[in-house]
Amino acid sequence: MSGTPAAGSSADQEAAPDPMGTLLTYLELRPGAQPDTFIGRSVPQVHGRVYGGQVLGQSMIAAAATMTPGRLPHSVHGYFLRPGDLEEPITFAVERLRDGRSFSARRVHAIQFDKPILSMITSFQADQQGLDHA
Repeated sequence: MSGTPAAGSSADQEAAPDPMGTLLTYLELRPGAQPDTFIGRSVPQVHGRVYGGQVLGQSMIAAAATMTPGRLPHSVHGYFLRPGDLEEPITFAVERLRDGRSFSARRVHAIQFDKPILSMITSFQADQQGLDHA
């Protein structure tokens, strides 16, 4: 037996990267200069473009940050308009379209170089009793 720790040992686990933790740090947004704006950064990619799922996820996080507590995502529609640049921060501008008794709606534009790279509309619903289906 050699002097190296066995696979799965605590020394091996300490040296291993934490992919989920790394991803979660990239999903964190900081407040922007204007109300309801947020700034995000991009996960490095080998092809040099921002991953669309990341932008959509960050847009949802930005929309949820303007939401009344207790409202959950109900519907989302996103349109990828331009490729994102990995080196440029992304600004997420949230527009509060409606806040009703049960539903709220938000529009989010993910912006780089003063142009939207993603446009998303999402609705949130108050957590209520009702029918469940799959």
